[in-house]
This record gives sequence, C-alpha cells and structure tokens, in this order.
Amino acid sequence: MVFCYIEITILLFSVFLENQTNPPLMKALKFVFRSVIAVTFAFLCSSLSCDILDKVDDVSFDVKLTHTFNADEKTDSKGAPVPYSKVETLDATQNTDFNKYKSNIKEITVKSVTYVVSGYKADGKVLFSDGTAKFSALGVNASPFATAALEFKDIQEAATSGTVYTLNIDQTGLNAIATQLKDVSLVQITSSGILSKTPVAFSVLVTVECTAKASPL
Repeated sequence: MVFCYIEITILLFSVFLENQTNPPLMKALKFVFRSVIAVTFAFLCSSLSCDILDKVDDVSFDVKLTHTFNADEKTDSKGAPVPYSKVETLDATQNTDFNKYKSNIKEITVKSVTYVVSGYKADGKVLFSDGTAKFSALGVNASPFATAALEFKDIQEAATSGTVYTLNIDQTGLNAIATQLKDVSLVQITSSGILSKTPVAFSVLVTVECTAKASPL
C-alpha cells in the first residue's frame, strides 16, 4: 500500500514538472524530489526488514517446569491431627531449554499448574485437609500472588490413582507466576494443610506448563 502511494506521488509530480517553464527551477525540483523519494524508500525498506527479521528470529517453545515436594513426617502423633507446612523453591533454570534462553526470554505465558501425588507410605489411611498451595517471590515475608486449594483428601488413594490435579489459579495469578519466572527464574511455593495423623510419607510433583518467547542466542 505504501509503495502504491509513492508511485502515485511520483506520477503527479511528474505531471507538475512537465507543466513548468522555468528550466533551472525544474532541475532543482527534480533533484529535491528524487532525494526525498530515495531517503523515504530506504527508510521504508529498512523498517520493514527490521520488523520481518524480529518476527523471524524470535524463538517460541513450550516448557514444563517441575519441582517435587517430599513429605516425610516421622513423629507418631498417636492418631491426632498434625499441621503440615513446607516452603520450597521452583528453579526454572533446572529445565535445559529455559536455562539455555533465560537471558534472552522476552515473554512467558503460564498455561496451567498441575500436581501428582506418589510414593505413599503409612500405616493405614492418612487424610489431608484444608490443603493450599501459595506462590510468591522469595522470602519469609513474601506475600503470595497466587493461591489455590489442594483437592486431594485421601493421600493413599491419590497416590495409587496417579490422578493429575490442576490448581484453580485465575489469569491474574498465572500472569504473576509468569512475571516472576521471567524476572528471576525462581518461584517460592508454600504447601500447607492438616494431616489426620503421622507418621506418613509421600511426594507431590508440581508442574508449571509454559510457553516462552525468546530472542535468538
């Protein structure tokens, strides 16, 4: 479209020059006009080339960032409920692709956060209630920017079934996790709840599924 406008402008100006009777003026106008057209054309080509190259060079890739919580409560509570809380850090640089492009990442989109329970060990059934997962920046006093309920109740059943649970985090929370990953590659995750009794041991694998966009290496 831009080039069509240039062609029309050239045509109209040519008609204008043909109707001029002052040779020196015509010569000067032709020089000025050709210079303006040349500079404009060069600028447009440069701008279009840069835009195209930027789009072509960007690298987009899917990445799964994982962290495993290992719960191992050895104290015998004699059948009494026990509060449980654990704070750990998901390190995105543990993923090979993320670590490769971490300095060049322009944008991260978090699509979902899931978890799977496994490795259950206990004498009989142990239940887990009032479970929550909180995501924040690093630090003891860091305020969570995303919070979701942990849905499983019967730990043994969850571990045996291999069910993949999805945390119910709204878009604002997912965006906050993405920003934290892009800025520092680390997200603090706090899991808490109440165990119906101890001892008990089990693992929870947390997976943050993302799409990342990065400039070329």
